[in-house]
Amino acid sequence: MTMVNTVGGRKSTGVITATTLGLGLVGTVYYFLSRKFAKIFAFQRSIRVELEDLREEIRQLKSAQNSNPVVKAQIATTTATKVLKSSLKKNVKFAGGYDTADDEEYVTASSSEVSSSEDDPGQFEDLSSLARRVPGSENLFNGNGASKSLNEKHKVLAGEDDEFFARVDALFEGDTNSQNEAYECLKGYEPKMSQSSEFWWRRAKATHFNAITAGNNGDRELKKEYAFDAFVCAEKALALNPNSANVHKWYAITLGSIGEFISINEKIQNGYKFKEHIDKAILISPTDSTLHYLLGRFCYEISHLSWIERQVASTLFSTPPSSSYEEALEHFKSAEDIGNPFKDNRLFMAKCYIGMSDYINAGRYLNLASNLPVLTPTDKAAQDEIKSLLQKYKRYI
Repeated sequence: MTMVNTVGGRKSTGVITATTLGLGLVGTVYYFLSRKFAKIFAFQRSIRVELEDLREEIRQLKSAQNSNPVVKAQIATTTATKVLKSSLKKNVKFAGGYDTADDEEYVTASSSEVSSSEDDPGQFEDLSSLARRVPGSENLFNGNGASKSLNEKHKVLAGEDDEFFARVDALFEGDTNSQNEAYECLKGYEPKMSQSSEFWWRRAKATHFNAITAGNNGDRELKKEYAFDAFVCAEKALALNPNSANVHKWYAITLGSIGEFISINEKIQNGYKFKEHIDKAILISPTDSTLHYLLGRFCYEISHLSWIERQVASTLFSTPPSSSYEEALEHFKSAEDIGNPFKDNRLFMAKCYIGMSDYINAGRYLNLASNLPVLTPTDKAAQDEIKSLLQKYKRYI
């Protein structure tokens, strides 16, 4: 009996001991898990708070679509920086146990862990792709969504060529100071872009504008220097890319601009080259109104050749170039219909009508040309000629 009780006692003691050990183990596991899950819940709450902040930043990005490109870029950069420096850590890895991250390892807005939260993932977009849709900020992000610093003035990093060219193009639309700033920007960037046709036709354009400014200031020697430099730049662009409409356009323009500094023979020969490149450009880009204007200029100049120039042309070519004011006018009208009206085009429409002795229409287009604003050095030169012609033909107006 005693043995039974002893055995029973041992069994009871064993059961109690096992039960105690089991409960202790369960308690330990429960304590451990409760702490871990408390951290998980705290982590999820922090995600929700951060997501709300990030959504607000995204709303700012979306609302910046119609604002200044520099402002858009700054907003995009600020947002990305906040993502990188946020307190969000990498999410829990349940497959291999609970895995924490180092303090330096943060999730980005494009991380799959963040998008798997309770919030609607469709409301949260990848910041790098969103920022690339904001004009002027396409290259603020690298492949990992990390932000880059905004460039210092006139300095660009590799991979930001489009942003740089967009800025230069905007400067081209400004006044003389803006156009000169574009020229200086391009000069500073030349070592990095010596193999880019996009760079060289813009360099040709900027230098051509400087030639116009020098001419307006009465400095013929400086105008000549800029004019030939512009043509050299256009030649480099053409050698790099003979399939670009802008390359052919600025090759033709700069070729024409050196005409006043060369012999009549060279000028007439270059006239054929001018038309050849304008024709090629129109085939590539038929809706560029400037090209139709330039073709009109070619036809006008041929119609306007002096007797001496016609004799030289006859000796140089078996079939000398020929055109008419009517043909030139059609090209100018095409330019007017395709794009926004500009002062020089309307001036030459008036000059065609003068050549056709239609002074009523000439006066009409001189007035229309005069009413357009003077925005560039080319506009200023055109406006001076318009005033002179208005005075000369005022009795027909």
